[in-house]
Amino acid sequence: MNSHRLYFITTTLILAFILAACGSPSTAVPTATPIKVVGPAATLPVAPTLPVAPTAAPAQTVSASSRGGCTNAYYPLSSGATWSYASTGSITGDYTYTETLSGLSDTGFMTNDAFSIGATRTVTWSCDSGNLTSLATGSGNASVSSSSMTLTIDSVNATGYIIPADFTDGKIWSEDVTLNGTLVQGSDQKGTTVSENKVDCTTAGIDRVTVPAGTFDTVKITCHTNLDTTVTLIGKISGTTGEPITTVLDSTQWYAKGVGLVQMVNSGDLVNETIQLTNYSIP
Repeated sequence: MNSHRLYFITTTLILAFILAACGSPSTAVPTATPIKVVGPAATLPVAPTLPVAPTAAPAQTVSASSRGGCTNAYYPLSSGATWSYASTGSITGDYTYTETLSGLSDTGFMTNDAFSIGATRTVTWSCDSGNLTSLATGSGNASVSSSSMTLTIDSVNATGYIIPADFTDGKIWSEDVTLNGTLVQGSDQKGTTVSENKVDCTTAGIDRVTVPAGTFDTVKITCHTNLDTTVTLIGKISGTTGEPITTVLDSTQWYAKGVGLVQMVNSGDLVNETIQLTNYSIP
């Protein structure tokens, strides 16, 4: 799962919870304390101020067998590889994060994300002939708080794939993601949430882009996400189910061969965000 999508989904879940509790069908974003992501003690250090100059990826000298059966030209799979990003325009406020790849095997790997706003998350990935699927986010690895409200992400499951083995012009692919969570507000208002979203992507040509990490020749892709969220309240108002909320997200992404994702621009009902690569290192 692309890291930005967690913030889009969790923001929608909190909105759905508020509307279910109030019994309102409105989809307007409520005025509230900015949403912050929190979690257990960080297992990865939050990156300090990052240098603008890129860290060049050295020539690949590791054999395919030692890297396992996972290979992807536009997402270099090498244990210890890191990518650092900066986000602006998010509803959660500006933030940075560093993604580290580990546990590479014949069939998959893990990415560990450390966010400047205090969260860490581990995502398990599966490889199938170079197609990469984000399978699940470990239970309890992240929660979201806004004022007195807390959302705990219990599980994230996905089918299909989000990064294809190749980006042939006009290629179309998809990934279906289901997220389950638990929401708590105060001492007596709780709810469970289910969020189902379908992501459809297509290759949209080539482009040269400049980001803090440097200038890259990239393949450009566009993705459209339909997100359906339902909240069931428990506790004193047990059994009450809010009306499903449908939101959309459009994303344009740029991938550089041998580097990975270098830029992402997201727009939709709840987001207007730009994410750029600031630094990377691929052993």
